[in-house]
Amino acid sequence: MTWRAVTWMGLFLVAGCEVGTTCVGPPGLYVDDRCSVVAADLVAYHPAFPLWSDGAIKERYVRLPAGQPIDKTNPDDWIFPVGTTLYKTFSDAGVRIETRMLQKTKDGWGVDAWDMRVYAWDAAQRQVVDVTSDTDCPRCAALRVDALGTQHDIPDGTMCRQCHSAARDVVNGYSAIQLSDGATVPGTPAERAALGYLHGNCGHCHRYSEAAMCGGGPCCHTPACLTGLRLWLHTSDASVEATDAYSTAVGRGAIYDGTGSTCRIAAGDPDASVVTLRMAARGGPAAMPRIATELVDPTGLATVRAWIAAMPPQPTVCAR
Repeated sequence: MTWRAVTWMGLFLVAGCEVGTTCVGPPGLYVDDRCSVVAADLVAYHPAFPLWSDGAIKERYVRLPAGQPIDKTNPDDWIFPVGTTLYKTFSDAGVRIETRMLQKTKDGWGVDAWDMRVYAWDAAQRQVVDVTSDTDCPRCAALRVDALGTQHDIPDGTMCRQCHSAARDVVNGYSAIQLSDGATVPGTPAERAALGYLHGNCGHCHRYSEAAMCGGGPCCHTPACLTGLRLWLHTSDASVEATDAYSTAVGRGAIYDGTGSTCRIAAGDPDASVVTLRMAARGGPAAMPRIATELVDPTGLATVRAWIAAMPPQPTVCAR
């Protein structure tokens, strides 16, 4: 018999387990000994525009406290009730590699109201190790890199904050646009696919929000604030031209000049567009996204390239 400490809803628990036979998975996720049956109060969800994670398969679940609705006053920045918990499990070839858990523990909004945890699965698929912090787990760094012999690297807690700090209340993939059956995105199917891809894969950093602006103050530090490039969609976007992705990128000069092009999106020419050139880059300063991926998403890149190629060419010089 071995013993392992876990935390759940702010409580410190000690769980006894028979190695290899009893499930000690992410707190609150599974209810059986084989880590295969999820808790009855969890609901699976599927974002319309999922985040590329080097081809990993992802399972997503959310637990919402009974009788406590989401505040949807701002349809683009929901505020979640205390107790909201989201799980995202990453798998490769049927093997679970990691589970990320977001749990709201305090009233209010923003990263300080949430507990963000990252759990690495063992090879037997029965136990996890909390690898959120190297301080709490000296061997965590080794467990995260090329986890379980795959090319998948598990992030630490600091990376969680990087990707979730721009949203007013942390959550990126559980939102009005991501959960809408009609996907409230303007344009043709090709335009919606490209705008949605940029929203789901880039917009969580390239956006303005109350959180990103530090309550409206001058301390904004997100990529959107630093560069002016915004790729987050809004439910109020009535046309392609009205989207931030179009207005801040098409025909606009690029701040980053490491690709040989000066235009964020050169209408009609994806080969001269910094957005697609950086999407196609890996392993250097031009790579975008900067973290959480080592492989280019060929389908996503082709989707955005097709959108740009279909645009009528513009004579505009992409000046900064």
